[in-house]
Amino acid sequence: MNSAEVWVDLAIKLLIVEDESIVALDIKHRAELLGYEVVGIASSGEEALELIRENKPDLVLMDIVLKGEMDGIEAAEIIKRDYDIPVVYLTAHSDKETLDRAKQTEPFGYLIKPFEDRELHSAIEVAIYKHMMESKLRISEERYRKLVESSPDLIMLLDRTGKIVLLNNAFERVTGFPRKKCYKRHVKILKEMGVINKGEFKKFMGELVKPFKDRLDNPVQVKIKDKKGRKHYLELYASTIKDGENFIQLIGHDITAKVESDKRRLKLIREKTRREVYGFLLSAIPVFTSIVPPQLRNTIIKNFGD
Repeated sequence: MNSAEVWVDLAIKLLIVEDESIVALDIKHRAELLGYEVVGIASSGEEALELIRENKPDLVLMDIVLKGEMDGIEAAEIIKRDYDIPVVYLTAHSDKETLDRAKQTEPFGYLIKPFEDRELHSAIEVAIYKHMMESKLRISEERYRKLVESSPDLIMLLDRTGKIVLLNNAFERVTGFPRKKCYKRHVKILKEMGVINKGEFKKFMGELVKPFKDRLDNPVQVKIKDKKGRKHYLELYASTIKDGENFIQLIGHDITAKVESDKRRLKLIREKTRREVYGFLLSAIPVFTSIVPPQLRNTIIKNFGD
């Protein structure tokens, strides 16, 4: 494979949608001189969609005003929805209503006709780069979403006003309540639902402010209840996520099994201690009865039994 073939393979592929043939051929010639590959020219929205299916371009240069039933804006909406291909609009002049419609399709750029070669080059490069970054972001967000959904820990994301913007599947598994009831509601909805009582909610809210105070305290233990009234214990961690604005991420690690196990172990230790003390007292009864008056002896035995 020679260097020319390598360049062709790497060239950005363009589709030009322009109903004035002379203008379309001029844009094609200028784009090719800039090193781009023009895979087709369409004069209507319908033809553009057909060429996209056949040639799979990297970017579409779309005239807003086209002859026929489908204008450039309607075609761009379909391209975005069905093919995820960036569109740069070409326009000479349009009324406000048309431009407002165009904005709704979230184009990757505009070129005002007539335009210079450098403007054409900049618009294409910026659009390709922006689309690539958005694609990477979507992939990253999808990976994060899958990790969050598959996590055994309860994960919650709050905006700066305290509204719940994300809640993973673990919430439903632990509490039995539908998470959709919590979306876009202030976090106090958890108290209103009976998931957490007033005292535990106060501890919960205290954990929320830690990231903003740069406190590195140990995680707080919070007790919640599920839909059937059963108790669950969470080890709660809070951190901030900055994405244009501050979000608070809460991770609740379910430690119910550990807490219940610790309680059982403590109960066994207490019972063992009580038996040992009781055995000691039994062995000391002969001495005990000989030196302690009956009334005082009965009081001591009663208090120990309690």
